[in-house]
Amino acid sequence: AGTRYPTTSCVATSDPEVCYLKHSNWDSMEACCEKGAAFTQGCGFLYSADFSTEDVAESCWIASTYYPVRECYEITDGSVCQRGWGSWLTYQDCCAPNAAHADGCGSS
Repeated sequence: AGTRYPTTSCVATSDPEVCYLKHSNWDSMEACCEKGAAFTQGCGFLYSADFSTEDVAESCWIASTYYPVRECYEITDGSVCQRGWGSWLTYQDCCAPNAAHADGCGSS
C-alpha cells in the first residue's frame, strides 16, 4: 500500500525489501485499490478534518491468540481495520492458512 492520509492510495515499487513481505503486496494497482484489499474503503478515501476512527470503524478480524489455540477475533477499531495489514474482513479470511496464522486457526 502507499499512503493512508489524507487520501488512501497504492503505489508501485520494485524495492526488494517491500516486495519480500507477505502482506501488503498485490499483483496490480487495481487489485491493491479494490475495496477491502489495502484499505477497507478502497483507494481514494479522503479523510476530512473532522475524521475519527468511528467514521470507518467497520468490523474486521485480527489474530487474537497463538498458543495453545490459534484464533481470530472481531474488532471495530477503524485505525486497525484501515491500516492495510494484519486485519481481514471476515473470520474465514483471518483463519485461512498463511493469513493471521501460518497453519490457520486451530490447536497448536
